[in-house]
Amino acid sequence: MAELMIEKFVTEYARYRGLVEREQTLCENHRNFFLDITSMLARYQTAINRQFLEALRELESLQTGAKRKGNRVPRPRAPLTKPRNPLYKTKPGG
Repeated sequence: MAELMIEKFVTEYARYRGLVEREQTLCENHRNFFLDITSMLARYQTAINRQFLEALRELESLQTGAKRKGNRVPRPRAPLTKPRNPLYKTKPGG
């Protein structure tokens, strides 16, 4: 069960990264509709965040239960790194 929650967690992370990429592309190509695009994507991001946090809470709950029983908690198969948001560049041109 924990492996399924890890998979769901990674899936939601991938969905979020895709959303960030789509947001940048849409905003660059359709500047006249910037507010409409950001409003729509904010709703989509809210849904992703909700599912992401749900998977995280479920995973934490499963791991806590496994630790109490003395079972080994499986490690994530995919590296969990911070999403790189191309909209927030730290250096000019980078």
